[in-house]
Amino acid sequence: MKKTITIRGGLILMMTLFLCEAAFLQPIKDGLPQITDKYAITGATVITAPGQKIENATILIEDGLIKYVGNSTRIDGDAYMVKADSMYIYAGFIDALSHAGLTKPKKGDQERAVDPGNPTNERAGIQPENSIEELLSPKESSVSDLRKLGFTISHVVPEGRMLPGQGSIVLLSGKSADEMILKKDISTFSQLRGASGVYPGTVIGVMAKFRELYRNAENAAMHQKTFNLGGGVERPAYDRSTLALVPVIEKKQPIYFHANDLKSLHRVLALQKELGFKLVASDVKQSWGIENKLNDANASVIVSLDLPEVKDAAKKKDEKKDDEKEDEDPDEPTFLEKEKEMLEQRKAESATRHLQHAGSLAKSGFPISFSTMSVKSKDIFSNLRKMVENGLTEDQALAGLTTNPASLLGISDYTGSVSNGKMANLVIMNKPFLDEKAQVRYVFVDGDMYEFEVKEEKKKEKKDGDEPVGDAASIAGTWSFSVETPGGNQTGYFKLEESDDGWSGVIGSDGDDDEDELSNISFDEGKLTFNFVTDMDGNAITIEVDLDVDGTDYEGEVSVGPMGAFPITGSKRSPNK
Repeated sequence: MKKTITIRGGLILMMTLFLCEAAFLQPIKDGLPQITDKYAITGATVITAPGQKIENATILIEDGLIKYVGNSTRIDGDAYMVKADSMYIYAGFIDALSHAGLTKPKKGDQERAVDPGNPTNERAGIQPENSIEELLSPKESSVSDLRKLGFTISHVVPEGRMLPGQGSIVLLSGKSADEMILKKDISTFSQLRGASGVYPGTVIGVMAKFRELYRNAENAAMHQKTFNLGGGVERPAYDRSTLALVPVIEKKQPIYFHANDLKSLHRVLALQKELGFKLVASDVKQSWGIENKLNDANASVIVSLDLPEVKDAAKKKDEKKDDEKEDEDPDEPTFLEKEKEMLEQRKAESATRHLQHAGSLAKSGFPISFSTMSVKSKDIFSNLRKMVENGLTEDQALAGLTTNPASLLGISDYTGSVSNGKMANLVIMNKPFLDEKAQVRYVFVDGDMYEFEVKEEKKKEKKDGDEPVGDAASIAGTWSFSVETPGGNQTGYFKLEESDDGWSGVIGSDGDDDEDELSNISFDEGKLTFNFVTDMDGNAITIEVDLDVDGTDYEGEVSVGPMGAFPITGSKRSPNK
């Protein structure tokens, strides 16, 4: 079970200020500055679309477009050369649903509803007229985080409650929101999420309110048509929220309905069946057993790239057998022990279903796309590999990142595959995209090139006295840490001790005598995790730390809320002290 470490005191302020400063020091573009709009990429294997490839190919880019892809070697002398020998080129990945690039809206004084049963639309979280334009920023770290993984486009929807607003297709590049938006307001985003303290505050209330809004929009559209025909009726007067839903009831705009569990998906499908809107089931984590209902609704499906943690049930079973062998006279399992064992088995079966979910949908004929809304960026490709290991094919996985979302979002004519005349949205990797050692070397977004350094794999020699990775005793002692940011490194140490009461420890900074107490320390099978919440300009920022411990060394990342993730490494200074 994952627990947390809470860090309080001067170190919080020091780390927070340092990481904030480092975040703002990051350039808008990664890697090389833009020096030309003509590029020649040579020597690579180009996967033009899932299942289609060209060996030893050349790609010519000019004015943000792919001018040529094939085996020709004719290259203009003024083109910038990118030698991609033995590398792999794919169409830039497309994130079908996320909040990438959105800044947090400024919170004014919360409106007090005079009548909680009839609040304003804003107070109730009903603002389908909202656009992401005012909250979109190329400086948000979520933009660069996705780009570093090869994503070039994201369908970005606003955050909120029942009806947060409309989604736009966003390029993960540019100097302003205007430059980033490829297609504006192409969807309506909705959730079964009630308002706090006012109506609709429950799921049932949200469903009832959704029906009311939908019927009001139908009446508004009919009234407007009659008025336009000169039918002698009074001039229509409707609020913005009602009018914003007219394209939905006219089937011109789909509703991307967030429904990541079975119960939510059943409810959304019931609404769709009753009202008849175009449905895109979004950030879906569970849909087993209702594929036929999805098919009957003619719904598209966006699968969440988030997966539950799966513990090795077989390993636990073997460990239990070993424990029983050591006990000469094992007692009969108690009722509670049997119940616990059955619960663990059900959890394992559920986890397996989650792993097989994407493959099962694809096998049923759904052209699935993927959402990054609920997943940490560092887990995206490891989770995708798990899906492929559990039934999803490699071509289906690639289609879910390229051709399928391009078709779903209506942008297949100019992106989603690699061919002449399409936008120069490309990702170049040193190995096939699902290889565990694959790293992104270059990303092109609308013809702009970003170059990334290859992280050399650390070769660690086994030292005498190294404890096993999974042994809890191995983390007792003093550890150094170094947090890497564009502005430099922050170094320090933390000490861990184990007693009959559990784990305890302190953390401090090099050159500073102050130490802060640690609590709720978690270490499981080589993974040490902790986080803390700190205040920054009146906003609560959660800093999460995930470490993978290997003997006396570790590496991982520090996630600083909307500012992104920073690499952290360290080693044991003194064991068991």
